[in-house]
Amino acid sequence: MGDRTRWSDPKTNPCLKEANDSYKCMDDNNYNRDACLEYFKMYKDCRKKMNLARREGKPFESIK
Repeated sequence: MGDRTRWSDPKTNPCLKEANDSYKCMDDNNYNRDACLEYFKMYKDCRKKMNLARREGKPFESIK
């Protein structure tokens, strides 16, 4: 399985919704990053939680 497939699969990427929301915001706002800062923060927070769960050997759902 390629890297692209792995990150587009919700089973292996628990932050897929946040990532897709940030992409959609960028599309909707003509790639004005300032308009999407809230979405970027939600994605960044999700990734932090995902990495913490992996380091602790816990399922992501227990951290979120």
